[in-house]
Amino acid sequence: MKEVSLALIILIICVFSEKGTAGDAKKLCEVPLIVGWEHWEPFQFQNEQGTYTGLDLDILQAIFAWTQCELSFAERPWQRLLIDIQTGSVDILLGASKTAERMDSSYFSQPYRKEKMALYIRAEEKNNYTFKTLGEIVYLPFILGVTRGYYYGEEYEQLLKSRAFREQLVIVARDKQLYPLLLQGRINGFLAETYFVGYNFLNKDNSKRAIRYPLPLYESDIHVMFSRKTVPAELVTLFNRHLQELSAKGYLQKIKSKYCADC
Repeated sequence: MKEVSLALIILIICVFSEKGTAGDAKKLCEVPLIVGWEHWEPFQFQNEQGTYTGLDLDILQAIFAWTQCELSFAERPWQRLLIDIQTGSVDILLGASKTAERMDSSYFSQPYRKEKMALYIRAEEKNNYTFKTLGEIVYLPFILGVTRGYYYGEEYEQLLKSRAFREQLVIVARDKQLYPLLLQGRINGFLAETYFVGYNFLNKDNSKRAIRYPLPLYESDIHVMFSRKTVPAELVTLFNRHLQELSAKGYLQKIKSKYCADC
C-alpha cells in the first residue's frame, strides 16, 4: 500500500510553517478532530501496518501537517456518517459531493479532486466501437456492467427508462466484480470511477487488457465536509488556504498520481 512519503510531509510542514498559521489553527482545534471514514480503496483505507491512508486521507493529513491539531479516526458506514456529521459526533468527512441539504449542517472545503465515471472495454476491441453517446449501445450487441445504486450521470438515468437499455445491463453488488467479468468476456464494457479502476485494476494489470473508452459521462467536484456544530468556520478558511498552496506547489498532484497516474 502507498503512503505520503515522510519527505513530502516534512516539506509541506516547512512550507506552511513559514506562514506562521500553525498556532492559529491550534487555537481552533483544542480537542482532537474526529475524521469519519469508510473503507473504499484507493480513497480511504488502512494498510497492513494499520496506517490510515488512501488518496483522500493522504491529502487531508498532508494539509493538517502544518497544524498542531490532532486527528482521530472513526470507521462507520457512509449513511451513518452523514447523520453523525449533522449531530457533531464526527467533525470531518471526506469524499463528499456538495448538496444544498448537506450545506445546512456542514461547511464544505474547496474541491480537492474530481469524481469521474468512465466506460472501460477490452483493449483488443478498441477499434470495434465508434459510438459517441451511451445511448447508442442500444443498437449494438453490447452488454454493460454497472454497480447497483451508483450514479453515472443524467444520460444514464434517462436511459434506465428504456426497457431495451435495461436488458443490456449486468448489475453487480460491488464494483470490484466488474473487471473480472470484462476479462472473462461476460460483459463488453463497464462503468466505474476512474481512480477506483486505475488503482485496483489497471495499475496492477501489466498486460493492459482493458482501456478507458473516450466517452464523456459524468464528473463532479469532491469536497471535505466539516460539521457546523463542532468546527469553527475560521478553521475551514485556513484549510482552504493550505489546500490552494498544496495544489499550487504541485504536492496535491503528486499525491493523486500515486494512486492513478492518468486520472
